[in-house]
Amino acid sequence: MAEQKTVDFVWNCANKLEAQSHVERLLKSHYITTCRKFARHNVQLPEDSFGAARICARCGNQWTDGNYQLHLQPQRLADTAKRKRLVAKLEMAKASQQKGLLSTGARNRAKWLRKHMASNI
Repeated sequence: MAEQKTVDFVWNCANKLEAQSHVERLLKSHYITTCRKFARHNVQLPEDSFGAARICARCGNQWTDGNYQLHLQPQRLADTAKRKRLVAKLEMAKASQQKGLLSTGARNRAKWLRKHMASNI
């Protein structure tokens, strides 16, 4: 029961902050994270306040408090020997104009790998 009171107190403290400045947002995030840590094992948190639709699962910031933007990172693959050999085989087939050196699937995969491998950044 004491844990429930602590969780309620910390949650009320977090709700009183307006989150206008960066410091207030950090403090509010800290209070929400602390509240989630207290309630991890013994207290059931309400889904309408602590669900993924309301707060970020990673940092605990509420979605309504900030200006969030999504930045997509392009996919880059590490260079492995097998991938390098497949791309080299594609280049060799292109240079010699040989048909049948690579199957259609292997050729398409080699083109995709050449485009997405990290060395081509």
